[in-house]
Amino acid sequence: MASALQLPPQSPSPSGKVLALLSTLSNPSSSSSQDGHARHALALKARDDALSSSNDSYSNLCTEFCRVLCCQSPELLSMEVLKDFHDSLAGDTDMFHKCCGWIQNNGGSNAQRDQGMMMWNTLRQMAGLLLKNALVSPPPPSSLVQTKRMQLSPEAATEIKHALLRCLTDTQSPIRGVASTAIA
Repeated sequence: MASALQLPPQSPSPSGKVLALLSTLSNPSSSSSQDGHARHALALKARDDALSSSNDSYSNLCTEFCRVLCCQSPELLSMEVLKDFHDSLAGDTDMFHKCCGWIQNNGGSNAQRDQGMMMWNTLRQMAGLLLKNALVSPPPPSSLVQTKRMQLSPEAATEIKHALLRCLTDTQSPIRGVASTAIA
């Protein structure tokens, strides 16, 4: 008798700060203004610094990207994470409202929910692509003390491996595609 395939356990929720980082990196409307451009440049620097400052920081950011990729809906996030996401955007909350605003309106209309989920899945895809890029080509260290490229901690590697396997069964085809690209 064949046993049923068991998926790895569900990943924990991502942090509000990584959601804000992804939102700032992906929001084209905020890059059109001088302040928006500066926020976008700071987000790029924060991403690069987190990926290259230490193995722990690299592992943490890769794990957070993976948690975003695996989170199928912002409805699964706690109110604390949603508040942290909103508050970490430094006043440019446009992307938050596009992704999660419908939750605050008691579910909003079907059109609002569909639009919000489309934006949410865009953030998930972006997180998956950033994860894949970080795994395929780990950055060199930013300090002169460490000479080897960044490496995942064993705990982070296990969580990411399990999460990517779970994403292969996601209901959204683009998410399955990003996960399979990251695995390859």
